[in-house]
Amino acid sequence: MAILKGKSPNIDISKVKLLEEAQVLVSGGFWYWDIDNAKVEFSNHVFNQLGFETKNSVTSFERIIGFIHSDEKHILQKAINELLEGVRESNELEFRAKTKDGEWKWFLGRAAVVSKKSNGKASLIVGTTIDISHQKELLQKLEVSQYRLNKTQKIAHIGSWECDPINGINYWSDETYRIFGLKKDRIKPNLESIKPFMNADDLAVLNKKFEDIYKINERSLFNINFKYNGPDTVEKNIRITIEVERDNQNKILRWHGVVNDITTDVINNKRLKEDKDNLMALVRNLPAMVFATGHNGEIVFWNKACENITGYKSKEIIGNKNALKLLYPDSDLRKRVKKQLVDMSSTLSSWEHQITRKNNEKRDIFWTAFSDFVKIEGWNAVAIGYDLTLQRNTERIQNHYQHKLEALAQTATELVGLPLTESIYHYVGTQLEKFAPSALHTVISFEPEKKIVNVEA
Repeated sequence: MAILKGKSPNIDISKVKLLEEAQVLVSGGFWYWDIDNAKVEFSNHVFNQLGFETKNSVTSFERIIGFIHSDEKHILQKAINELLEGVRESNELEFRAKTKDGEWKWFLGRAAVVSKKSNGKASLIVGTTIDISHQKELLQKLEVSQYRLNKTQKIAHIGSWECDPINGINYWSDETYRIFGLKKDRIKPNLESIKPFMNADDLAVLNKKFEDIYKINERSLFNINFKYNGPDTVEKNIRITIEVERDNQNKILRWHGVVNDITTDVINNKRLKEDKDNLMALVRNLPAMVFATGHNGEIVFWNKACENITGYKSKEIIGNKNALKLLYPDSDLRKRVKKQLVDMSSTLSSWEHQITRKNNEKRDIFWTAFSDFVKIEGWNAVAIGYDLTLQRNTERIQNHYQHKLEALAQTATELVGLPLTESIYHYVGTQLEKFAPSALHTVISFEPEKKIVNVEA
């Protein structure tokens, strides 16, 4: 806008029309300040933005300052003073003003000196006010989203990057710089900056994957895990995922990527594997029998105690569809065992059966099976068995002798108080009566020279 020096503007020339047309052009309110008259005239849109119904109105600069937020009030006063004193020809700033409802709205204010006095100070200032509350809200949401994204990337150790090879534009997020241990203002954000910190084998794999993307139009995504020892000398395990964007002629337009610091995951997986190996070694060498079934009821684990007691090696049992037939030749018993193996996957169960060893000997095994807390891949349920053969044999012998002892005790009770000869005859006769309930004849005496036998019925 031209500055009229040493002349007083003719403010009566279509002033209202000028204001109305100007505020349409700038999508905001229009105002001008005649310094000599100490009057500031505003278009109706300025007050409408604040919720007032006032038409084109004349007021003072001091009254307008009263609507401005305290955080921006001194900045606005300084900007106006610079225009009044002729220090600046124009100024622009963002500020908040209070609406009729007591809320705060954001405005973009622009002002310029239209004419000056002979001493160089302003005599007429014009300006515009544009409501930027919506833009500010969007910007605030964008800033919050960016903050959350940065925070999420930092917590998850995930960074993002982008490469525009056509325009030569590269972008790394803040977390990408942190992961690679590089300073944002010291290096160019591209893969060439990290290659010196990769080992030769990993670098060869990475280059090969890029070559495949260029050669094979159908390929647009790949990832790679590699070890990285950056300038901070901290060894890391990093995973890069890269996706390419192509046009209709399969020409590469952009590269998009995600960088993930998986060092902690690698360490945890290593420890988990070590713990699993230790657990498996413990279970494999337990003195108790342990076997595990898969989701289809097949035996997938068979420890050394199972091998020693049954005589069957794990390779003879695991994956063998006829394993149960080897261990339980009796078909009825085998059916019961199959059902119990199915029940293992749903509840805690116990059972006892005689298992057949490889040498056809029988062993009494008590099993307890469960599926809860079984977290080993491929395992659905686990059974722990105890060989009770010795105990059961002892019980059988005890039961056998118990019957004999009971019979002896009964006999002793019947013989108490009788003479020795009578006791013996009475006992023998009583026992014979049990086996020969018909009439009995007892030989009393025998005289061979007379050929006489005395018999008593």
